Amino acid sequence: MGASGRYLFALRSLLLVASFVAVSAAKAERVHHYSISIDPDLTRIDVTVCFDGQPPPQLVAESLDATVALVEVRNQATGKEIAPSGHIPLKSVPVDGCLSYKVDVSRPINRHDRSRRGALRRIGNDLALSAGLWLWRPEELAAEEDVELVFELPEGISVSAPWVPVESSRHPPEPRAGSSLR
Repeated sequence: MGASGRYLFALRSLLLVASFVAVSAAKAERVHHYSISIDPDLTRIDVTVCFDGQPPPQLVAESLDATVALVEVRNQATGKEIAPSGHIPLKSVPVDGCLSYKVDVSRPINRHDRSRRGALRRIGNDLALSAGLWLWRPEELAAEEDVELVFELPEGISVSAPWVPVESSRHPPEPRAGSSLR
């Protein structure tokens, strides 16, 4: 697995920027877990999402270009592919189920984002990437729900993200994004 990046480290090769995130420090009764990894060449992000209890009806992404970058979505219980349509429908994912998805970040994707900076930029060996391009999340969270993100990174890769680390029963401090999703 290499060095396991457990949230905020000095920027080396990956910079995640999110415009929608504020952090909830409160303990949530239900925490949906995201395991996020990126290949050493910074071209593909693999995400596994495991839901605590009933999954939400769908996952959404902040950027309209997220569906362009999305390569594959699979229900882990069945292995069947889930077809996104502007959102990722979760009706086939069981209670306490998981799904996995892959995002291609090998090239700039600006089909809908016409800003000068774009959602994805390469700066030397580094990657500046908006979380809105790769983070498919519940559209809304109930007061008792939260989202936990765990970054598992190759050696020499680190993450700078706008989330504040919180203690977790499974890991050392982890970023949570819950309150901003309400």
